[in-house]
This record gives sequence, structure tokens and C-alpha cells, in this order.
Amino acid sequence: MRDTYRQIMVAALLGLLLHVSAAAQGSADNGLNRLKRKIKSDLNEHASYKYESGTWLVMTAFFVEHTFSPEGKVLLQTSYNRDGSNRHQFEMFYDGEGRISEKRHYTADGNLADSCVITYNSSGKIDSSICKTPAGKVLLDHKYKYDAEGREIEFLVWEKGFQPIRKVHTYDDKGNLLETVSYGGDKPIPKETYSYDSGRKTRRTIFRLPTGETAEEIAIYNSEGKPAEYIYSLNGAPTQRKVVTYNPGGTYAEEAFYLPDGKLTSKTTYEYKYDREANFIASESKTTTVEGEPTSKTVTKRTITYDEEISPKPKDLASKQGVAKKLKPRR
Repeated sequence: MRDTYRQIMVAALLGLLLHVSAAAQGSADNGLNRLKRKIKSDLNEHASYKYESGTWLVMTAFFVEHTFSPEGKVLLQTSYNRDGSNRHQFEMFYDGEGRISEKRHYTADGNLADSCVITYNSSGKIDSSICKTPAGKVLLDHKYKYDAEGREIEFLVWEKGFQPIRKVHTYDDKGNLLETVSYGGDKPIPKETYSYDSGRKTRRTIFRLPTGETAEEIAIYNSEGKPAEYIYSLNGAPTQRKVVTYNPGGTYAEEAFYLPDGKLTSKTTYEYKYDREANFIASESKTTTVEGEPTSKTVTKRTITYDEEISPKPKDLASKQGVAKKLKPRR
């Protein structure tokens, strides 16, 4: 049960993140004559493949569908497999400041499975997020603490069936994050330290594997604040290096993987398509060997339904919120 619940919540988060990612991708200027229409809904089809014996074989495939308010907030999110199975629906509610205040999770038969309530402090930062069943049983509890400057200094996570986790952050006099230490009970789990050289950030993460070995990841950020290089090691010995390049709009362009001796082992390239309003409608990431042979790919197709009004007037967000509807899978 706990694994199923975690998978459901991960799928929900993935759907919201995909919406955020699509919005970021949609900010790119494709040079076309764009209109000013609002997005009413979208349907995202995600599929992953592996290349075997000259054929692309489907590994996973699922849909994530959103409906939006006139302000661009996600009101309803529905996810399901290609055959319509494993269907889950999330209904989002917002406060007067436009911040998400509640997320309700419904099962395939339309029954409420759980509800997450988010509260904020006087500074507008998240204070807590608690998920409960209709009977009041707590499934997930997140609590945040901040210093006088409004910086997060502690994050507490309790999830049913798992050990509680506490993350503690420390900062330098300039407000730069210096260290994040995670504790499971009294035992440290991973530890992240940060350094800044000429304004560029480096993050170092160390954690202990179940085997007792020590793994390390070093992430080096570019001048735009995005991670551009990763160095991995095990027990102090380098194992792999990853280099990331970005498009002008900030989306991934390429990931290249190297052995410690500098030999290229594989490469993943990213391609995107946009509609006339510069909104993301398709993407594909494909991984190839050093010889150029394909090994796997992930494809996303996004179908957008627009409001026909060119400049719709703002509407009361609350009027758009009602009982969650059952949405049938689109074939």
C-alpha cells in the first residue's frame, strides 16, 4: 500500500512538473505571429521506448490531462494508462492570493482517497502540508521552518510507513546556501555542501549506500545558475562524468556521459516543437551509444485546447471549482 500511494503521489507531482516544464518551454520565442489566447486544457501523452533488434519497443505509456483557470492555474489533473487503467484524479483549490491551498485525490470510481491541505505563514511561505484520508488518518506531513530573513532552515517530512526525515540548511553572511544535512531519526543520510567561485555555484552531495560504500555527486553550475556538469564517484574513485548543455530558452539540448578517462559512452539529445503561440506541443529525448546506435527514447505529445477569446476577462477562480468530474481517456 505504501508503495502504491508513493507512486500515485509521484505521478501527481510529475504531472504538475510537466505542466511547469511546458510553461517554461512555451516561453521560448519561435518567431511566429502568436495570439494571446488562454489555455483551457491540455492532454499530455508520455511514452518511453527501448531499441531492440531494429525495433522501438514501448516500455511505459500514460496520459496526464489538465484543465486550467483563466489565470493559468491547474484546476483538475487526471492521469491514466493508455488502456485507461490506473486512473487517478486531482482537484486543486487556491486561496485569495492565488496560492494552492488544497489538493484532493480521487480514485477511478470517483471516491475521495485523500486530501492535502497547504498552509502559509504571514510572509507567504509554506508553513505545512498535511495529507489525510477522509477518515482523518494522516498519510503525509511536511513542516517548514524559516529564519528571520525568510530562508528555509528546516524541513520535516513524515510519511506513513517510512522513517521521518529532517533536513537542516545553513547559510553564509551573504545568504548563500552552504550546507544541507538530512537526518533519518538521529542518523545523517545524505549531506550537501555548496561553494561559490566567481559567482558560480558547486554542490557536493555525499551519501552512504546500503552496501556501506560512500557515493558522491559534484554538480557544477553555469553562469545562468543551471547545473552544467556532474562528477560521480564511489569510495573516492571517479566513476562517471555528465555534461549538460542548454538551449537559449533554458531547456535541455544535450546530455553527454563520459568515463573517468574522458571517453564518451553515450549521448542524449532533446528536441522540442512549439505551436504558433510558442507553447510546447511535443518533445523527444533520444539516447545513443558512442557509435551513434539508438538505445532508448522518451516521447511527449501535448494537445492544447485554447479559449477562443483573444483577451479573456479575468474570472472568479472559485466559480471554476466544483466537484471533480470523471474524465474519459481520449483515444
